[in-house]
Amino acid sequence: MASAAQMIANKANAQHSTGPRTEAGKSTSSQNATKHGFTAKTFVILPGQEDAFTELESTLRQQFAPEPGYQEFVFNRILHAAWNQHRCECAEVELHAESSTPTRDPFITDDFERKVRLLATYATRAERSFPSTSRNSAI
Repeated sequence: MASAAQMIANKANAQHSTGPRTEAGKSTSSQNATKHGFTAKTFVILPGQEDAFTELESTLRQQFAPEPGYQEFVFNRILHAAWNQHRCECAEVELHAESSTPTRDPFITDDFERKVRLLATYATRAERSFPSTSRNSAI
């Protein structure tokens, strides 16, 4: 527990911290806690994945043709879930490629197993967020 003098000093020091001032700085600092983005409310599109995202969005938009309002809201949820599933699949492929060496099976390392389990969790979460086709046949 901090002493009274430490708490006063902390409050005084906090007055000197102004945080980011520019829009670019604010945008950058808003992402400070982002580690992988699978739980983000916004789309996380990594450098080099822009074309894949655009293609997925275009394909789904053409297939569902959502109207403004609720259909657009549901469409964005579907797109977000589909994109996160795609990212999980790509990350798992990269994880396998990184960890495979001629002499070692990737499933031997604890870290590899933990990462694969985490990817499976996020992929399952994304899959479960799709609207059930048995409950709702159209957007």
